[in-house]
Amino acid sequence: MRNYKLIVTLIFVGGTVSQVCALGISPGRWTDVLPEHVTGDTVLGKAVTLFQDGPFSEVRLLDPAGIDVFFHNNLPTGTYLANENALVVDWAQVGTSTLNLPYNVSIPNGWIAPNGLGTHSMLEGLIHLQLADPSQGGIGALLGAVQQFSIYQNYAPRASLQNLATTELAVDLGLQFEDKSSSWWAYSTEHPWFSYGIDWDGDGSIDQTGTATFDEEPVPDSQHPTLSRWTSGIQTSTLQLDHLYDAAGNYTATLTLSDSTETTTLQIPVEIIPEPVTVALLGLGGFFLRKRKF
Repeated sequence: MRNYKLIVTLIFVGGTVSQVCALGISPGRWTDVLPEHVTGDTVLGKAVTLFQDGPFSEVRLLDPAGIDVFFHNNLPTGTYLANENALVVDWAQVGTSTLNLPYNVSIPNGWIAPNGLGTHSMLEGLIHLQLADPSQGGIGALLGAVQQFSIYQNYAPRASLQNLATTELAVDLGLQFEDKSSSWWAYSTEHPWFSYGIDWDGDGSIDQTGTATFDEEPVPDSQHPTLSRWTSGIQTSTLQLDHLYDAAGNYTATLTLSDSTETTTLQIPVEIIPEPVTVALLGLGGFFLRKRKF
């Protein structure tokens, strides 16, 4: 019966949240880096640490900008779930003055951040309220705290093939990398913004690694003279790679490209054809071998 009253009170208080939040706001922030490419519901496991501010608390998760935020079904002792977004905490049953509360963030297929890729968005994500004793027909919320999500949707690095040339057993690749962010900072203009690895023969092991810098020159920054700065927008790097194969054949070279937060891959078909002289010699060798049998 006690748990039932808790949940009923939670539902009642949930309807008055907009009024009680003005009584006291203690903002806190989490920064979530979200992927650019969402091919299905991407679920991220998160958690928030609560501090006891009275005998009971209400916690409500909001769904900012189309993101679905919800509690786990397997919750700690002393918590009572009203729905996937709201619960009551009975601190006497929790037994400690702090509580780590897990929740999930589900990103819908094709979701785009409110301000676009490579930008930060501040969104209200969680409300934590102190309650009077719900089992005694409490008087509602006494203190409200709003906590925000600082959401950054990362723009994944791109790699594209500009040219491919083969000579005997050698291959030359011309590549272009690109990336986007609100800004980049470095103590040197030669800062390696990309790291890459390439598996030339497709056997799953990386044969060659390296780094690449932006093609563009940085913009001077008056406030931070010791730093180099690149303005927002898409930045590019060009790179030329070469490799010598042991034998002719068809290969799939796999390039792995990383920036500070994300990694993408590019598969490049490579066809190594024997030189005509080599083909002719192989043909003559086969002819003489067949002739000796007779």
